Amino acid sequence: MGEFCIENSPFFKQMIFGVRTEEGIQRSSALYLKSDRAFPAAYKNTNVKEIKTLGQLKENLKTSAFSLFGQKPNPRVRIRLIDDLATNMLKVLEILKTSHQESLISILYKTPENLLASQKILIGLAKHSLDNCDEVPNSLRPVYFETLVLLIHRAEFELNYMGFDVSNEEFLKNAKTTSFKNDTGGPKIDLKNIQQKLKVCESYQALLYHTLQKVLNKLTQKGLPDKEREFVEQFTAIAYFRIPEFRNRLLECLKKDIQQVQIPEWRGMEWRLDDHLDDNKTQHLFTLFDWERVFYVYLKNTEKGESNYKLLGEILEDRDWQNRYAKRGIAYYLFLNEWAKHVNKSVVTKDHVPWQDLPGYAVLIKAFLIELKSKDVRRYPAPLLNASYALLKNEKLLNVFIAIVYNKTRLYESSNVFAVFELINNWLGVLKENKKIYWN
Repeated sequence: MGEFCIENSPFFKQMIFGVRTEEGIQRSSALYLKSDRAFPAAYKNTNVKEIKTLGQLKENLKTSAFSLFGQKPNPRVRIRLIDDLATNMLKVLEILKTSHQESLISILYKTPENLLASQKILIGLAKHSLDNCDEVPNSLRPVYFETLVLLIHRAEFELNYMGFDVSNEEFLKNAKTTSFKNDTGGPKIDLKNIQQKLKVCESYQALLYHTLQKVLNKLTQKGLPDKEREFVEQFTAIAYFRIPEFRNRLLECLKKDIQQVQIPEWRGMEWRLDDHLDDNKTQHLFTLFDWERVFYVYLKNTEKGESNYKLLGEILEDRDWQNRYAKRGIAYYLFLNEWAKHVNKSVVTKDHVPWQDLPGYAVLIKAFLIELKSKDVRRYPAPLLNASYALLKNEKLLNVFIAIVYNKTRLYESSNVFAVFELINNWLGVLKENKKIYWN
């Protein structure tokens, strides 16, 4: 029997989207520039204009939506209001697609106050889109869901711009210092703005939970249109990191019947799969994803924060979405595909990422490997294959993948043999595309 072995040197290089430091992997890109000289000449003063435009568009949308859904207009007025919604939403989309940096979707801000104002406006736009995406006419729904997809990926909502400093509790109690710097490398904020920032964070927390509620309800629906399906898949991947309670409940669903299953093909890997099944928390290396420590801990003692947590508890109690993921079927494969893409985009490196330090990684991978082992190679569904391609950003999984399908070959069943080698060829092609291996 032949043997496949793919090796690379476990050597860290600097991150494209984050840098490894003594405090863990930190984001290297900045949304905040300290001086006009640091601001690209072509974009000077544009951020204020864009913020104001988004704010005005948000108000226009709220007014049109209220008139359309709250006042029961006559048919002629209804058509005009729908046209107004479409026009304003398309303008919002155009601005949201604007990027002043290649590595992230965002606007560059000259002051932290501008960033804070923009976060508030973006949250308002997301709330409008979320509240009305299922109410608007079918012709507008794709635009609304595309807007939601763009909003959930905005860099303004990344942890290093939403989080607080570890000593923030002291600052909130004693206003003796004029400013503080957040714990993940974001801009300094005057104490007079801390209360405003806290309100913005409470609003974002509520937005995350309400979005999760809508997404989990849609998760159990079949035949979703493309834009809605993309929104559901991509938000669940983001929510895995930004809503720790959702992650924990999801991992509990997946762990129920996998702990006793053995994966002998894992033998020879750098770490033992079963030893990490209970590692649900973010390791120090990935402080980039530690929303509990840098964000939520400061909201737990506020009235609004407690109200939001109560809502989250009710959302997570629903059994339908848990049963859907527990089956480890199409919904799980689609989630895993987007999850891997999100990690790849957030902490992309040239050579090596300590994947086992990601919260719940061992559970996600073992659940996937069980599915890979249990199904006929010739009948792997497309979502499972796409998930396997995305997971190969960790190129060391290739050895395990190949061992699993290689053991499933039947020498005298040519269709089975051809299917196995075609799949292996596809996996190798993914590694070539990711520049993990080379051949002529």
